[in-house]
Amino acid sequence: MNDREQTFAETFFNGKPFEQPSFFPLSHPEMQRYTPDFYDVERDVYIEVVGTRQAYQQNKGKYKVFRKEYPHIKFELRHHTGEIYHPRQQTIRKNTNKWQAYIIFLKEKLGTWKRVSEVLDITPRYCYMILRTGKVGKHLERIIRQKVELYR
Repeated sequence: MNDREQTFAETFFNGKPFEQPSFFPLSHPEMQRYTPDFYDVERDVYIEVVGTRQAYQQNKGKYKVFRKEYPHIKFELRHHTGEIYHPRQQTIRKNTNKWQAYIIFLKEKLGTWKRVSEVLDITPRYCYMILRTGKVGKHLERIIRQKVELYR
C-alpha cells in the first residue's frame, strides 16, 4: 500500500471494515488481471484510489475493461482525500474565475454539457475550453450572463 492509499484508508474508512481484494482476471490480451485498491465491506463496492491525473490516464483502459467485463460489480474511482474522482473536472484550476463558475453553474442547472452547449449555442468542446482556460470571447460574455440570470 502506497502513501496515498494509506492516507485514503485512514481517512475514508476511519476504522470501518475494508479489505484489500485479490485480483480479477481480464480477457484483454494486454491486461491479464486487475486488482482494485480496496473493497468496502459495508457498501459492497470496490474502490480504486487515483493519485494523479497522469496515473488515471495510464490506467483508464484497465478501468474500462474491468467495468465492461464485470458490470454487476460496483466500482468507484476516488481521490486519496476520499472524494469521488471525476476525470473531466481535473482540468478546472483551483482559482476558478467567474466564467468557469458560470459554466459550472449552468451545468448543475441543466444537467449535461450537451445541454449547456445547446443553450449557449456553442460546441461542447468550447464549454470544455472555457473550463480549462477561463477565457471567453467578448461576444459570449453577454450571452453567458443572460443565461445565468435566466436560470438563477
